Amino acid sequence: MSLNLAKAVFRLPTLRTEERQALNEALANRQTFTTAEEAAAGGSAHLIKLKIRYHTLQLATVPLAMPGKRPKGRPRKDAPSSPPITRFSWDLTVGEPDPEQLQREIQLRSTFVLVTNHPRRSPRELLATYKRQQTAVEIPVHQSKALPVAPMLLDRPERVRAMGYVLLRAYTAFAVRQRRVRHALAETQQQLISFENRRHPTPTGEVILAHLAEVHTDIVQENGEATRILKVTRTARHLLELLGVPFEAFVLPHASSP
Repeated sequence: MSLNLAKAVFRLPTLRTEERQALNEALANRQTFTTAEEAAAGGSAHLIKLKIRYHTLQLATVPLAMPGKRPKGRPRKDAPSSPPITRFSWDLTVGEPDPEQLQREIQLRSTFVLVTNHPRRSPRELLATYKRQQTAVEIPVHQSKALPVAPMLLDRPERVRAMGYVLLRAYTAFAVRQRRVRHALAETQQQLISFENRRHPTPTGEVILAHLAEVHTDIVQENGEATRILKVTRTARHLLELLGVPFEAFVLPHASSP
């Protein structure tokens, strides 16, 4: 537990710097509004999207004097200039993070989930047994982050068990897909041509998922009939062939389709 806690604390300065950069970009690209209420609502909505965790913020509205609109047509030489108009925007006062919130973030990021069929062992004993393994489990980074096991998802024992099953099934699918692709490449003595023409004799699961994400199916309506068109890149097509997945699986109509 102490190792993961140290990693979480070590990452905090970097996370806070990235968050401050996001705040600076938001301030640089903020819009103007007709009323102060609209400016406050717009600023609040923008901050909700940023999901600020490592700073305390105070939102305030500020009036802005802007030049008025020129009337249409060519103005006379002696015509007075248009009176200025008042628009509103929002501003931020950025402060240090709330200590309790910071402690919760550290605890969340230092969480290490282990699913076991030995309920009598303590978490410390399970972690020690896991660390003593001769071969470490190659679990993908994006599946071992703390986000999927946030406290709001694990407030009941049945949710803890359900999350454990979901993680195990996801890792099983990830590992089987990686193994089948590597085995097929070795049998055919081929290499996977990835992004920027990189060649992978043993591609990782992350590389495989990135290419499979490029498979798209478009539905075209013509004369009352729906036609499915498969869009697939060369590498994704190669992966589907290695996995033994027919293209018909993407274009055949489903029961719920039009």
